[in-house]
Amino acid sequence: MKKILSLCLAVILSAAVFVGCNKEPDLSYVTTGTVNGETQKFATGPYRFYVQWMSDYYYAYVSTMATQMNTQLNWTQMLSDTSLTAPNTLSQHIINTAKEQYMMYLYIETTFDALGLTLTAEDEKEINRIIQEDWVAVYGNDGFNTIRQTLGLTYDEFRNLMACNLKSERIVDYYYGEGGPHAVTEGEMKEYYDNNYVRFKYVVLMTQDSDGNKYNETKMAEVEANRDAALAALEAGTSFEDVIK
Repeated sequence: MKKILSLCLAVILSAAVFVGCNKEPDLSYVTTGTVNGETQKFATGPYRFYVQWMSDYYYAYVSTMATQMNTQLNWTQMLSDTSLTAPNTLSQHIINTAKEQYMMYLYIETTFDALGLTLTAEDEKEINRIIQEDWVAVYGNDGFNTIRQTLGLTYDEFRNLMACNLKSERIVDYYYGEGGPHAVTEGEMKEYYDNNYVRFKYVVLMTQDSDGNKYNETKMAEVEANRDAALAALEAGTSFEDVIK
């Protein structure tokens, strides 16, 4: 269950890489998947959203590589290439990753509904903000609607995609929040912190000024002398707090 904290990657990064809707690999052979033991038919619009996001992500990546190498990009050829995603072709990798993302989206949707959960007013406000600031403000109303319609998404379907992360948070809250069936106590959190994290203090000795100019030999000798004095004091048993005064 805790894995859902890292889900809906496409929704998190979506608008930043949606550079077009015409570079999509063939997705006709993936139409169903199993969620919570039940076979689910993929809804065309939401699934195409994840495929398009992955496709555009890699298109932007290989385009940058091609520019840096001063070579011509052949996207169709790249989709059949395995150099980036061996042993699969890039097209297969895009399809497989999109399927995983969409399956998790379905899992969150079905689990959220099965638990009888609802989004808060603040959640709804955040979804509106995402749509307005990350999509409409970037592409304009017409551009946003064109993207939706090209992918075959209704507005409600698009809104559900944007709500994915918030719904996953509510599911985590239900199970692991205060009063939940798997609620984490303060003692358990402290024990985990003590067993998995280390607190330490350190001193930074600058070797250059605020403009980035390296210290001259005289200034560096002073820094090294301070360093040596601090180490000697610590080794002699002086507390760290007294050393850094």
